[in-house]
Amino acid sequence: MMNPTEVFDRATRCLLAGDASGYADTFAIDGVVEWPFAAEGWPKRLQGREAIRAHVTGIFARFQTAGRKLVGVRDAINHSIGTHELAVEFSIEATTPTGTSLLPYVQFLKVTDDGHIAVLRDYFRPMTDAAPPAAPKSGSTAGSQR
Repeated sequence: MMNPTEVFDRATRCLLAGDASGYADTFAIDGVVEWPFAAEGWPKRLQGREAIRAHVTGIFARFQTAGRKLVGVRDAINHSIGTHELAVEFSIEATTPTGTSLLPYVQFLKVTDDGHIAVLRDYFRPMTDAAPPAAPKSGSTAGSQR
């Protein structure tokens, strides 16, 4: 079994490489991403690897159009919560046409025995105009609450 820290590291490497498909593949087929404090235009929840893939592909397309790029993870602090769970405090460094920004995050991950993300709860402050296009309706539960 990959431990949750290894799974987090694999997922962030995919994000930094701009690999939306690889990032989605770090999730279980029925994996869930939740954004409890989602900004307007951002889904509260996605369920399923393909919904996650479509959403992240849209984010990366929007970032590319805006001249943005994720370039690094900074100041990560991992808090193990048992065998399958992890809380991580970190910032993602992003370049923009006007400079560099640090985006603060706190994420909670629950991973499966085979090293996939079953649930990711993501608490973040989005870039001011970075909300992606609405998530596809197929396979998602955007806007739903648990």
